[in-house]
Amino acid sequence: MKLELINKENQSYAEEVLKDFYENDMIPAEKKTYLTDLEGSTGPYLGISSKDGKTRYLMDAASQIATLGLGFNSSVLMGASQFLESWTNDSSSKTYQNIRSSLEKFLKRKTGWSKVYTSFCNSGAEATEMSLGYCYKRRFNRKANKVLAFEGSFHGRMIVALNSTWNKAKREPFEFPGINTTFAPYPQLDDDNINQAIPQGWRELWDQAPKNKFSVPSEWKNDPILKSEIECLLKVREYLMKGEYFAVLLEPMQCEGGDKYSSGRFHNALNLMAKSFKVPYISDEVQTGFNLGREFFWHTQFDMKDTKGNPLFPDYVICAKKAQVGMVISPCDFGKDHIEAQEQFAVASSIRGYLHGLSIDQMQPKTLMIEKWVREELDRFLNKYKAFTEKSRCCGLAFAFDLKSKDHVNTFVQKRFDYGLLFYPAGQMTLRFRMNNSFSHDDVKFLFQQLSRMADEIFLGEEANPIMEVELGGASIHQTYKWQRLILKTKLMGLRNETPSTDFMLSEINSIIQTEKDHTLLIVDESNYSSFKDRIQKLQVETYEPTRQTSEERFRLASGSKYGVCLGLLKGDELIAISFASSLKDHPLERALRRDPNFEDPQALYTLDTTVAKAYHGQGLGRQMKYALKLLAMAKGAKTISGRNRDRLAAAMLNINLSVGSYQLFHIEEDYPDFEDFRDVIYYTTELAWAKPEMSLSNRTLAPNGHCDLNPEFLAENLPSLANKMCLSNFVDQKFLSTVKDLLADFPEDLRHGYSCSGQSECVDKLAKSIWYSVHKNPKNISFKGHFFGNGSFMSRSLSDETGEHGFFPVTHLDHPTEDNWKEVLKELQHEIENDQYLGVWIEPIRQLDMSVVPREFLVELRKLTLENGIPLLYNETASSQFSYDNKYFYASCDNEISPDGGFVFLGGQAGLVFMCKEVFVATPLMMISTWDGDQLSFSLYQQAKKLILENHKDYKKDVKDFEKKLITTLKQFQTSDINLKNGRGSFKGNIPRSLSTLFKFYNGKYIVNGNWSAMNTFTEQFS
Repeated sequence: MKLELINKENQSYAEEVLKDFYENDMIPAEKKTYLTDLEGSTGPYLGISSKDGKTRYLMDAASQIATLGLGFNSSVLMGASQFLESWTNDSSSKTYQNIRSSLEKFLKRKTGWSKVYTSFCNSGAEATEMSLGYCYKRRFNRKANKVLAFEGSFHGRMIVALNSTWNKAKREPFEFPGINTTFAPYPQLDDDNINQAIPQGWRELWDQAPKNKFSVPSEWKNDPILKSEIECLLKVREYLMKGEYFAVLLEPMQCEGGDKYSSGRFHNALNLMAKSFKVPYISDEVQTGFNLGREFFWHTQFDMKDTKGNPLFPDYVICAKKAQVGMVISPCDFGKDHIEAQEQFAVASSIRGYLHGLSIDQMQPKTLMIEKWVREELDRFLNKYKAFTEKSRCCGLAFAFDLKSKDHVNTFVQKRFDYGLLFYPAGQMTLRFRMNNSFSHDDVKFLFQQLSRMADEIFLGEEANPIMEVELGGASIHQTYKWQRLILKTKLMGLRNETPSTDFMLSEINSIIQTEKDHTLLIVDESNYSSFKDRIQKLQVETYEPTRQTSEERFRLASGSKYGVCLGLLKGDELIAISFASSLKDHPLERALRRDPNFEDPQALYTLDTTVAKAYHGQGLGRQMKYALKLLAMAKGAKTISGRNRDRLAAAMLNINLSVGSYQLFHIEEDYPDFEDFRDVIYYTTELAWAKPEMSLSNRTLAPNGHCDLNPEFLAENLPSLANKMCLSNFVDQKFLSTVKDLLADFPEDLRHGYSCSGQSECVDKLAKSIWYSVHKNPKNISFKGHFFGNGSFMSRSLSDETGEHGFFPVTHLDHPTEDNWKEVLKELQHEIENDQYLGVWIEPIRQLDMSVVPREFLVELRKLTLENGIPLLYNETASSQFSYDNKYFYASCDNEISPDGGFVFLGGQAGLVFMCKEVFVATPLMMISTWDGDQLSFSLYQQAKKLILENHKDYKKDVKDFEKKLITTLKQFQTSDINLKNGRGSFKGNIPRSLSTLFKFYNGKYIVNGNWSAMNTFTEQFS
């Protein structure tokens, strides 16, 4: 199949569409002028929408800035859609807890740590600030208030992370007073040889860095590379001796700064020295983690050791990008306090990151093969254009080279789309590329063919001659979507007690199979097994060596199993594939099956065998057989399917299993008694049905939808955005733009200027940066006790924590206004404003942690006071949205008498929206940008909840009243008090049965009432 590359028409069409969204400064005019077609994307090629409805393509040689390790529309990542928790954002379910536990065990193996502790958030910048926050709160020297970073570094665009970023153009507009990052020199290598020889006594010397009399052997300085490392390390020692630093923050390879490599020898010394000074060492693996290099984590390539030869680990490792979610991991317990414990993240992204990690790790041999292909092409390219290029670097899926002219760098970037390529500059002289495991050898060759034609035009002045179409191999992605949507539809039917018949399901399956090939799937059972017996054995003999063949007796047993599913795929009379599964109890001698917690349940199946004839390998038949097996097992009433996949050697089959929603139950070391390189086994399980979730009446902030709000059309429409994590800072589709416009339209017209964000903390930082940039230069803020603004950035923690333990930025915390004290609080606020300058006044109309309501009278006077004194009033509408503050207004901001200058709303998952007046809106492109700028699925989920409420507002208000009445009636049966409910939100105190208490979150002595519409209705029905 040939793919036609993008042309100018695609650009003109996108410009025409984007114009409507940039009008009146709704959002900054910064998106790339191409609209994506996510469902049409495939492998390394990003689908681009056209006015004529035809999809054209762009080779993404940046892999969405190292976010897509498996390429576009990877079936593995579609596996995340098979978990109900991805659609309801429920992180409390047993299934999700099993997945998170499995992820942590996997990370433990990949780091080599004895224990792994995790914190999830919404982006790489948030992970950076979260790790720095842990360091700051727990700093050994309580006077330490500085970060030590390195020249060339990039750590994200939250305020402290940005101020720890070397690029002055990005950093200087937002350099808040009091943020003290020092930049040490960085010992950059000219190539990718990170494993430099370590001189004798090297580790011992830097371990002794706190000595007053300290010197370096003079002979070490004869080596220019070693000399540069020593100069850097001595400078770091000079800084650390002052006792002013609470963290050493660095990337194991500087990515945005220009793909600058440094040696393991340098990192080993730096880590030793940091530990000697009791300063935590943070490895920023936001871009390098999850196998950008040759190993899963880049820092493990350094083989860092202490003076006794023991492994030496970072104190924190931060991930995002291919991890799909912001993540901080540590070998030490965080000991989270009540602020740090408020995790907010997209469950779908974390599951997708888990599947991503497992699959990428299995595909390490492919990663090394891609590096080999790239090195061959890169060497030829640089040799041909050596007069213009230099310093090639290549490691795993990353490669880069420098151009000798900065003008040439700019020209390559300007012309990249003319050649159907996406890549980025890094630093001033570097062109940077990020491969992924969907790249074939032909794809790599095509990339360098286009680069060569670009070079001929730019370097040699030849006429432009781009290739305008490319040949694509592999299975059709459209068929994969059909399978995935059928499975989702079937699961949703099961959730509603509408199980399809086996005959109906077999018909649906064959309609998909026969669309592509003239194949027929049939069920093998006791009635016809004898007619297939010989053909099954022939298939086994032709495919496997004797030790890997399954016995005929086991096939026969499976065909007679009550809940078993046995399938054969025919081409004419030829049996070309089989997939057999039966109850776990049928296979008691299979290694590890008895460890399965469902072993005794006859409805728990084991995958006995899936085999495809050798002549039909590479056609995706194994995947089809697995999909069909799952669907028919669901129709037959089975609960789970489990199986064993050998590490690395069965990577392709494991990927198929992951694509249908499998997860690792346990990892068995040295299971195979042979001499292959990989002898471990991954034992996986697949849950076939969606269980009705446990009701939660406190979870609306994180989960705006319940399972009752989902329908097949919504799942089908949003599957592409669930499967493809996009850098929304660059590429968006019309659906995302329309969603943001629709959400902003709920605010007053003068507040319909804003930014999409990845969660609550990023909202805070973007809002604070906008005001700082637009109004005046004073970082001090006013907020109120118990008001929460997130915990993922220093600014959000400073606003959220009145104790001062997280207080990196100056914040005056006044008492929370109540009906009893609001006049006194207002007087105190007036005194503060008259005697000091402030960046803004930050307030939650309803406190999201305990649902306490700020009196409207206070907000009216607060609005007057801030207007009179010219101080921005900023609302966090997270808890006060959806008619929660006043049932006449979707947001409190819509009430003209109390409407603020700006604010934000956390939408659940990985989505937040900043809204503001035009006076503080920064329209300049790229000033407020972040890599992800949110998550499209999370925005769609919130929009779905909002749409249901607005379209059925009368029913919604009635249901809320019915819920309140039923809850109060129920609570009054028990020893309860202080029942405060308004518009379905509130809190109460007292003693209630455990069966009731599990429905609520308990916080600060109160039960919190904050359920979504679906949960409120479920409660009313169940307790009626």
